[in-house]
Amino acid sequence: MERHEEGSWNQTRNIVPSFCRTRVYDATTMNPLSQTEAERLLTPHLSDLAAPVYAAWRAWDALTPPARQPLSPRTRANWLYDMTVAHAKATLDRPPTFTYTEQPGFLLVTVEGVVAIRYKKLDDEMGICGIRTRQFQMWGTQAPLPGIEPLTHLVAGYQVSEFGKLQGVVLVCSQGRRVLWHIEAPAAPANLAALPAPAESPEPRVTPVHRRDDAGEGRQG
Repeated sequence: MERHEEGSWNQTRNIVPSFCRTRVYDATTMNPLSQTEAERLLTPHLSDLAAPVYAAWRAWDALTPPARQPLSPRTRANWLYDMTVAHAKATLDRPPTFTYTEQPGFLLVTVEGVVAIRYKKLDDEMGICGIRTRQFQMWGTQAPLPGIEPLTHLVAGYQVSEFGKLQGVVLVCSQGRRVLWHIEAPAAPANLAALPAPAESPEPRVTPVHRRDDAGEGRQG
């Protein structure tokens, strides 16, 4: 499969729907798409964007209880993320509609050169779970990332029930700690095709424990 590194990824970005061409960006923050604009752009692609999450959860559910039991919620989140990324890279490499890059240090999928999407776990209020690094904060405030052209930042996130089950997949647009809007992805079809598996099943990643300060900035997910 052809991989799109930094140069080829940027070459696909000049195909922009007309309703987005008048957006104005400054150096510190971006004016994200409205929900109406986003729905017009993303509705045809929601199933494709959610499929890697559903496939990862089906792989998780297929594990035997003895294989799952010793894993902590944090390790489970890392396992699911690795599987989601592997499936997304195998299926969302279809320019000009979908392109991806790992230049920021994480998988970033673009849609029509207009929005940038990353996959994350969400809390009960649709907040992004994760260590609040400077890059994390830039993403959440719609600030342009170094080396990446300004795009609307979205999260294709999943929420987990109190029983440890997948509740659904949601595309969320946030600015700071405020959720501007969200779009729910369709439920996983019963006949969801098996996505290409990675060459090696990801091993659970050990994540260092970070001190939790008063602002609760030690969340991981």
